[in-house]
Amino acid sequence: MSENIPDASQMGARAAENVIAQIRQAFDDVGATLEFRVRCLKELAEFKGCKAFSYDGTIIYSKPLDFPDVQLRAIHEINLMCGHYAPAKQELSGPGGSPIAFSDLERANRLRYLIECAKKRASEAGVKE
Repeated sequence: MSENIPDASQMGARAAENVIAQIRQAFDDVGATLEFRVRCLKELAEFKGCKAFSYDGTIIYSKPLDFPDVQLRAIHEINLMCGHYAPAKQELSGPGGSPIAFSDLERANRLRYLIECAKKRASEAGVKE
């Protein structure tokens, strides 16, 4: 009788999918649909604004100027939403987040060690084997 129990990576993937769905639903609930966010980011990517200056006690407004910091941040966000960046690097770590160091002699035991680390993390998270 073998039960189909998900491992830690499957549970993590499901949790991430649930969080993403909840975030999307929260945005939709307040009217911030994907189309709305795209329109806002497009406006920010083309943003121009006026600066106010004081000269002899009079306030003078400049002609519309580019605000590159706002424009670049909006372009960065647009590229993130489109998935134009490489995924974040995922590094394996030992128990407690410590780095895993292997010498040439330990390479044969790497898989066994990684399995032990995964089991320990799973047991800390309360996942049954």
